[in-house]
Amino acid sequence: MSTATYKHSAQAHGEMVSYAWRLTGSRDQAEEVVQEAYVRLAEAAAKQLLEKPAAYLRRVVHNLEGSKNPLVLGLSL
Repeated sequence: MSTATYKHSAQAHGEMVSYAWRLTGSRDQAEEVVQEAYVRLAEAAAKQLLEKPAAYLRRVVHNLEGSKNPLVLGLSL
């Protein structure tokens, strides 16, 4: 892996954790959600070509946690 690729990957991971953190409200839970999302991304990529893996990853994170958060759904508490 080149240095540029690693930096991009690390930045993308950080952005995904930040997104998950906003959804979950917990840094630890966000890390777990993102880890699970990467596992699902790897499984999907093994079966098919993903044209936009970052978008796929974000959707998986959202599906794992976003649907549980009433603020993401636009509902009031």
